[in-house]
Amino acid sequence: MHVRDAVKTLEPYRPGKTLEDVRRLGLTSVIKLGSNENPYGPAPEVMEVIRRSEGNIRLYPESDAPRLRRALAEFTGHPAERIIAGAGIDELLDLTLRCILEPGDNIVIAFPGFIRYEVAAKLSGGEVRRVTGKSDTPYAHDLSGMLRAINARTRGDSMRR
Repeated sequence: MHVRDAVKTLEPYRPGKTLEDVRRLGLTSVIKLGSNENPYGPAPEVMEVIRRSEGNIRLYPESDAPRLRRALAEFTGHPAERIIAGAGIDELLDLTLRCILEPGDNIVIAFPGFIRYEVAAKLSGGEVRRVTGKSDTPYAHDLSGMLRAINARTRGDSMRR
């Protein structure tokens, strides 16, 4: 089977230690945030909606989430037609970058950062320009470096087109 080069060059995601692994180190109180996990669990209102919906859980959801988009439109004041719903940030990043990147285009990202920006760009045929953060200030982006990394093929800024 043919596999695209962009896929072959991806490095697999390596998650951090599991809660069980960390507990084996002798820690008794652990909150894992590395995988965007919620240490508090679902809100009681969410659990109530799940309980009320359990009879319909077998049904395939509507792919464009019309009720959610209408509710978000009402909440934000933006038209529902301009709101996109997806199965998490990974799907939305993939969709967005597939829509805006042409071969030879690039995105500028902070490094280290959220790996899915890089994965989505590469899978869309785009180049990734990593800009390492400032060593003197933890977690600070090098905004001047990011600005220098932008060129005529950088996408994502609607004012560039």
